[in-house]
Amino acid sequence: MELIRKVAEVPHGAVVVGTDGSDHADHAVRWAAAEAARQRRPLVLAHSTPSPEVDWLRAWGLTPADQEKRLADVVAATGTELVTRIAAEVVTEVVTVSDDLRVVGLVTAEDPRVVMLDLAEHAALLVVGSRGRGPVRRLLLGSTGVALVRHARCPVVVLRPGAAEPDGTGVVVGVTARTTTPAVLDFAFAQADSRGLPITVVHAVPGHGMATAATYVELPPSAEQLEEHRRMVAEIISGMRERHPDVAVRTELAVGYPERVLLDHAEGADLLVVGAHDQQPGSFAVTTSVVEHARGPVAVVPARASAAG
Repeated sequence: MELIRKVAEVPHGAVVVGTDGSDHADHAVRWAAAEAARQRRPLVLAHSTPSPEVDWLRAWGLTPADQEKRLADVVAATGTELVTRIAAEVVTEVVTVSDDLRVVGLVTAEDPRVVMLDLAEHAALLVVGSRGRGPVRRLLLGSTGVALVRHARCPVVVLRPGAAEPDGTGVVVGVTARTTTPAVLDFAFAQADSRGLPITVVHAVPGHGMATAATYVELPPSAEQLEEHRRMVAEIISGMRERHPDVAVRTELAVGYPERVLLDHAEGADLLVVGAHDQQPGSFAVTTSVVEHARGPVAVVPARASAAG
């Protein structure tokens, strides 16, 4: 394994995984290592811990520059030990059949959100584990995960806890009329194609309400409305079948809220793919809700991302 201290030295087009030595991070490393080996891309183990401000060090006659250097040295030593262990234990058990996998360990004393977003500028894929501590926090992304899902310039895969074994569903991708971009479909179909999996294209059809003086009734869409949505989905994915003729494609229309529809269809899937869509009002809330509650890997693809498969 190569050890580096600067983001600028990370190879372009790598699969980057953030790690802190926790169980959920080790799970993310295993997933990322297998993905890097499958794609024949470098694997980067990124560990970053910002140096804390320790005012009492000044009593020892240390200047702020001295403090920063000493604390950075401590972070570098502990981080190097950590990524070396992970490379030796976690990565090796996954990629025993891929002797040519290039593994790079990046250790910095900076805010991990800043480091990972910088890495996203040239990475093919970022992978992070979901923070899972306690009965409530296990449902929530950490601050690094939220920053990446919202701002990363490349696809981000978040590994959620509690995933069941894949049941043959394959890849699931959510589409909408306004916010689905070519990058989302490119990524999803490339993943399905390279893995030899089927793909399910899911679209949530909204109902409509009728209010009276006494009550509010939610009405299902009409047959004509459903047919209109079905044509819309066919138009969105047109061309994908020709570009990926070996991928079995299934489309699913379901009435309901988008996040609930996606979560229901993603049970047992190898990967759920959604768009970042932070440029559309309210759509980022849907993406975040899906990532926070999914049971399994979720890929969030920004509008300008290229396929990483």
